[in-house]
Amino acid sequence: MPSMSWYQEATARVDEAYSSMDRYQEVMSRFARSTAELQLAEVESSIGTLVRREVDALMNGLDSSDDDDGKGGGSPGTSRGTQDSLFDMGLLSCADPSMHSGMRSCRARSSETIWDAALLLGLPAVGSVGSLLIACSFLFSVLMQATIYIALSKGFSRDASVGKVQAYQWQQLLEMLELEGAGVAAGGAAAGMEGVAVSSNITATLQQHLPTLVTFQLLCVVAMMVWMLSVAREIGHALASAVGVCSLPRHGTVTVRALDTDVLVSVGVRRLGFAAVVATLRLTIVAGLLSAGMRRLATSRSPIELALNSAALAFALDVPRRVRAWSSKAIIPLQVRWQLTSLETLAPLFSTARVRAAAADSN
Repeated sequence: MPSMSWYQEATARVDEAYSSMDRYQEVMSRFARSTAELQLAEVESSIGTLVRREVDALMNGLDSSDDDDGKGGGSPGTSRGTQDSLFDMGLLSCADPSMHSGMRSCRARSSETIWDAALLLGLPAVGSVGSLLIACSFLFSVLMQATIYIALSKGFSRDASVGKVQAYQWQQLLEMLELEGAGVAAGGAAAGMEGVAVSSNITATLQQHLPTLVTFQLLCVVAMMVWMLSVAREIGHALASAVGVCSLPRHGTVTVRALDTDVLVSVGVRRLGFAAVVATLRLTIVAGLLSAGMRRLATSRSPIELALNSAALAFALDVPRRVRAWSSKAIIPLQVRWQLTSLETLAPLFSTARVRAAAADSN
């Protein structure tokens, strides 16, 4: 029948249209995938080219510079503007959110102390005057902490009049004991009654002051735990700073201009050794303050003395950070301040493994 043939023909055309749409969608999806892959490959090749050019610039600059005299601010064969643009593009091309979050976390871990500022001595961004002032501030911080450690370990000298009064009281007590001994020898009954009275007075005194003694012991334990946690945090900051410096490539001390700031991207052997000495001195002082502070807190005889000792220990541990804060406006410029926070931030970006891999790819 004519109607049935027309219906079959229409159905066949509809099926053909659907199949054509399916083929069109498949072709478009393949085109989109190929375009995305091409764009990704182009981005990877551009980033690899930037990394290889930067590594070549660093290696060429280090071949003609000393190991650690602080004068190598980049490669002599590459202009300053070209180096700025390359490094800025390399940093700004890192659009991975996880990398940026890692940079923020590393930047937050920076302790901003005079110990970290001492690692920047001799850099061109600091200058001779700034290096001298940083060295003076560093020595002042070390001497202040050493003085506090000696005062906590040896104790303060007592007044001569206090010693004389205590000696006189001790002599009077000995005389009273001799008289009491004579009284006991003369009459045992009276001495026994006196002993019973003394024992009852001691028991009443202990029952009266026992809750205060237990409360003070708990306060002392809490103060010692807080002090140990503060020392552990300081040790963590010291180790984080040391690891951040050691993670940088060891191709000589090199600074690169990035984001209007001189950034330390490589350290030399001498500066790395100096960083190890600074970290060792910092940990030694922290260990000494820990032992002296624990003894001082354990021998406190009143809550007021315990509070004063805790405040003194907190101040002693915070001296390097205070010195850094006091001297930040007059001694350390804004460039170096950003540079301090960049020691740990640039460590994942310019690790030794990545630099070696980039150099191998360029070869």
